[in-house]
Amino acid sequence: PLIVILLIVNAKASAFFGSSLRLVFTSGVQNSVNAFSAAHLFLINPVSLIFVCMYLIPNLCENFIFQRYYMRIAIIGSGNVATVLGRVFKQNNHEVIQVMSRHETNARKLADELGCAATNYDGITDKTADLYVVAINDGVLFDLNKSFSLGDKLIVHTAGSISKDVLKDISTRYGILYPFQSLRKEMTAIPEIPLLIDGNTEETTAMLEAFAKTVSADVRKTTDVERLKLHVAGVVVNNFTNHLYAVTEEFCNKENIDFKLLFPLIQETASRAIYYHAKDVQTGPAHRNDVFTLDKHLRILTNHPKLKYLYLKMTDSIMNP
Repeated sequence: PLIVILLIVNAKASAFFGSSLRLVFTSGVQNSVNAFSAAHLFLINPVSLIFVCMYLIPNLCENFIFQRYYMRIAIIGSGNVATVLGRVFKQNNHEVIQVMSRHETNARKLADELGCAATNYDGITDKTADLYVVAINDGVLFDLNKSFSLGDKLIVHTAGSISKDVLKDISTRYGILYPFQSLRKEMTAIPEIPLLIDGNTEETTAMLEAFAKTVSADVRKTTDVERLKLHVAGVVVNNFTNHLYAVTEEFCNKENIDFKLLFPLIQETASRAIYYHAKDVQTGPAHRNDVFTLDKHLRILTNHPKLKYLYLKMTDSIMNP
């Protein structure tokens, strides 16, 4: 209320103040004389300064950010990555306007969730999108240029092991938006998703970085080679580890022991890897060269050849670093 009263009292100065604001925020301060005039206005007119600080600056900043980073997005793909990224885009106030997939029924299912149009690769591509995100199987990427031609529209793919140049025949502006996380469409909660980005030009990379920071707190610029190395590391700590869980669960089921008893151990092991160097917290019979226990374990695994093979390989790796 106090601000309103002060503004009413200051009504006679509003016309001059308004024109000054247009000079500063719309046309820009052209020279030092104009800059001094604008600064002098704020010094002699506290009401104007209050109005600028409390209303105009926050609103101008909000509008600038919105206009700079808001994207109309078309998604090519309808699998795990496409689904989760679509949800992330929508949650962060971007608009998904179309989903395209090889099979229109799959595209329709995701499009219905995101509230947008759907089509297959033979349909009409919506050319009003600001960004095209390709989230499909790696092998299919090499045939994508047979279905799409986007001129100078910005297009990215989400693969970790494929070069950005696979998109060079589709658009003059292309790059990478690789979510470095294991994603499944069945997720009820979205985990932290680091985004690894790259563009074919500095301008494209800068635009992708600005966009990526609206949907992720961890954005890194990486080259094709760096991203491939990270992809290898990701396969080992995620895919291989999960396979060990699967083989172990099968062993537990066949031996009538409760796999759930391993859950606290799994959580503790993962936690240590975050806070310590994994090599420094290695434990177990292989680490201490306990051949007596190793022999007993291998006898137990006689009827489980796959797990026995993995056990021997992992034991050898631990004992011979």
